[in-house]
Amino acid sequence: MALSATVIGALLGMGTQMYSNALRKLPYMRHPWEHVLGMGLGAVFVNQLVKWDAQLQQDLDKMLEKAKQANERRYFVQMKMMINAFPASSEKTFMHSGHNTGSDCGWWMRAFGLLVCFQA
Repeated sequence: MALSATVIGALLGMGTQMYSNALRKLPYMRHPWEHVLGMGLGAVFVNQLVKWDAQLQQDLDKMLEKAKQANERRYFVQMKMMINAFPASSEKTFMHSGHNTGSDCGWWMRAFGLLVCFQA
């Protein structure tokens, strides 16, 4: 990839210099050192562009991974906490005994935020 980027940059630099000379109606190879300078600058520019694109892709992958982890924490952990907060055993205890045993108010009371548990 580095060789092709260098060649493309060199052609870009030389083409820019030749186009500049053509617009001014000068001979294409008027100052050859300008072509060499243009080729060098073009090669550097395209190589830096390739490096920047690779770095940008890595940064994007990191950001997407962080966002994915944050979404998993936000939604899946909350669902696990809700499932753990309302176990099925408290429902059975409340329903089968006919009244509240101890401080367990039953999952449906906790779900609706009822703080007072009634004794039968």
